[in-house]
Amino acid sequence: MRILAHFECTPALTSVVDYIGGTGDMMKWVDDHKAPSYMLITECGLGDLARTKFPDKVFVPMCRLCPHMKAVTLERVLSALERPTASQRIEVPAAVAARALLPIERMFELAEDKAAA
Repeated sequence: MRILAHFECTPALTSVVDYIGGTGDMMKWVDDHKAPSYMLITECGLGDLARTKFPDKVFVPMCRLCPHMKAVTLERVLSALERPTASQRIEVPAAVAARALLPIERMFELAEDKAAA
């Protein structure tokens, strides 16, 4: 059995697993590996998705509710974008911002292309 954990798990846990990553990364890792069984230590629901996507593999989901993910709502995102508090502001040097602009613009282009399809 291979054990995969979300990167937001505690260091004590992530130090003893086979793979650490986000949920999408975990699905790719499972797809790329031939182990017959996997324990998924991440958000609830990934086990069901994994069973559907990989019916030939066995999954033991360890449902962990993430309080940080549950705190994110569309209203809070909108509020942070329109009226960010001092703790929500991130300032980077102009050179870093300039380099970051191209991939951000490309991300929006890809999202628009996908929405149009």
